[in-house]
Amino acid sequence: MNPPSPAVADAYPQSTLHELFELQVARTPDDVAVIDGSSTITFSALEARANRIARHLRAAGVQPASLVGVVLERSIDAVAVVLGVLKAGAAYVPLDPGYPLERLSFIVADAGVELVVTRDKFARGLPAGVRTIDLDRDAAAIDRCSSQPLPESVGPDDWCFVVYTSGSTGEPKGVGSPHRSSVVMCSWMWAAYPFADHERYAQRTSLNFVVVTWEIFVPLLRGVPVVVVPRAVARDPGALVDLLGAEGCTRLVVVPTLLNAVLESVPDIQRRAPSLQHFVSVGEPLATDLAMRFVEQLPRATLLNLYGCSETHSATCYRVCGSVPAGVTVPIGKPLANRRVAILDDGGSAVPVGSIGELFVSGDGISRGYVGRPDLTRERFLPDPASPSDTAFMYRTGDLGRWSADGNIELLGRTDDQVQVRGLRVELAEVEAVLRSHPSVRECAVTAREDAGTMRLDGYFVAPAARPSTSALRRFIVEHLPEHMVPATLTPLESLPTTPNGKLDRRALPLPASSRPTLDTRYVAPRTPLEAELCQIWEEELSLEPVGVADRFFDLGGYSNKAVAVVARIFRKLGVEIPLSTFFELQTVQRLAERIEASRWLAAQTPGSRADDRDRGEID
Repeated sequence: MNPPSPAVADAYPQSTLHELFELQVARTPDDVAVIDGSSTITFSALEARANRIARHLRAAGVQPASLVGVVLERSIDAVAVVLGVLKAGAAYVPLDPGYPLERLSFIVADAGVELVVTRDKFARGLPAGVRTIDLDRDAAAIDRCSSQPLPESVGPDDWCFVVYTSGSTGEPKGVGSPHRSSVVMCSWMWAAYPFADHERYAQRTSLNFVVVTWEIFVPLLRGVPVVVVPRAVARDPGALVDLLGAEGCTRLVVVPTLLNAVLESVPDIQRRAPSLQHFVSVGEPLATDLAMRFVEQLPRATLLNLYGCSETHSATCYRVCGSVPAGVTVPIGKPLANRRVAILDDGGSAVPVGSIGELFVSGDGISRGYVGRPDLTRERFLPDPASPSDTAFMYRTGDLGRWSADGNIELLGRTDDQVQVRGLRVELAEVEAVLRSHPSVRECAVTAREDAGTMRLDGYFVAPAARPSTSALRRFIVEHLPEHMVPATLTPLESLPTTPNGKLDRRALPLPASSRPTLDTRYVAPRTPLEAELCQIWEEELSLEPVGVADRFFDLGGYSNKAVAVVARIFRKLGVEIPLSTFFELQTVQRLAERIEASRWLAAQTPGSRADDRDRGEID
């Protein structure tokens, strides 16, 4: 039996994203476009703001096809700047303000970014010598610019953004995405899942990720308001659901780890956010048991399992509807309109249904390749034999999969050491390169393991001379890598296990020890019943003991998703609701216990407070 035929071509606008936005402005000029807390902006005001930014960029020397860095938090201004960069004919390069300076410096230099748009509070964290447009400092100059659009200078096949992803060579690599790729994806979503009246779309993703174009342009280009989710709220399941409910949001893009945290932490999500009816799962394999819990808790909602990557944007989709197919993970579905997926064997031939091969994605608007990396581009972007065009390419994903008899694709792992951690691509070689650069480390290895439904990184190192403490080694890594690439555990070994031919044997690496790691702080045992309860919760969630009351959560191997689980356990066991931002601020059992006790004392002094309110308090 031959594999199923690829998706047929559908018509879509032969335009850029900002051209389509201008058309929508003409249709709904006075409607609200973006909501950010108590601030809102209409389509016509957003258009005028973006046009002024575009003209200011041109006056600063930005030309068509330039790359402009953007260092901003989610906000109305971030949307306006993205539109302004595109209207100037340039492509934006997102620079996460939370990234280490070394990583930001590399991206700026590698992409050839000469100008960065930012604000005062982020400007000090940028590499020395980079030119900036500061939305605070340059506000008056921007406001003096004309609000009329510039003449169109780019087309659908020009880049609209460049995102940097983890690289197997030890350094991140920049992937350029054309306007056409985002327009193709938007058009598919509009046709397959059209908007109803009074919808609102949540924007909770950082500019660093491809999915942010879905959150901004899928709704805006159809006149649907975008609701900005603040950074502190975006990773706190309870606060996120409450915001989405208060704003009447109807659609949300999530990674499975966040979806799992939301379903676990907010069992009454349907009551607290009744308008939220459309979920798009991206970035990681969607576990079957998670999909089943979604169907049980949200029987009237839609869950889409969307597959793609920075190089291809979106590629396939599977709709979870009612029952969930058997298997460990949900299928990634069928190719979207104007996308083709081939599953090939090692010789480049198509595999039959049921056989395993590597996924190759082609079609309209896939990336043109990597910034300044022609060798890697040639390796991953191959001529597309299914296309009559000599300039058409197919992207070699490195993902393994197979066709099922019903035409869906099952994802079955990788051909290399790339993993997805909380929805983000991580090349183990890049983490190892940083770990190996520590002056005391002679050899190292990093592996990924599933931990309570999410992937975590475990590091191993050989340091024959002065062995660094776990705390010191973690601080070193944090200076070089973003949070999602920092190993949860760091295990010292006398030597790394190898195969008979001398290569690293990752499968022979031992499980991380369940004992407390070597920290800079001395162990302090719990002194009160509350501290003892909190230490026990941490020990159970982190699978290690003993936990001292002065130990920092992240030094013990904790990470953001694990913090969500700890906060949920504290609520279930102690009846205390702790905002995730507060947990990140306190970080030790001692400080957390002090805050809880202070909150209980204050509640007890409040006239008219009931005992059940005091027992089920919220701290801030």
